[in-house]
Amino acid sequence: MLAEEGHRVDLVIALEVPEGDLIERLLHRAKVEGRADDTRKAITERMHEYHKLTEAVLDHYARQGVALERINGTGTPEQVFDRIRRAIVISSR
Repeated sequence: MLAEEGHRVDLVIALEVPEGDLIERLLHRAKVEGRADDTRKAITERMHEYHKLTEAVLDHYARQGVALERINGTGTPEQVFDRIRRAIVISSR
């Protein structure tokens, strides 16, 4: 789709957070937002599917020679944003 518009992907950023942390975040969200679908079992199943699909996308871009930055996604939103920004700045040099 990007190629059809004359664009290319120069960098792929993968945010990485330990699965246990993600599960706890989502379980907390379930309590706060009253989401009945955010059970530990449902979250674990979604995580499995997410990892399978994400790895396929990362593999695709790796085969294309696109740079991949795995960014630590733990911390405050500001900390994560700063890590992403630094990765983009470094890759654009």
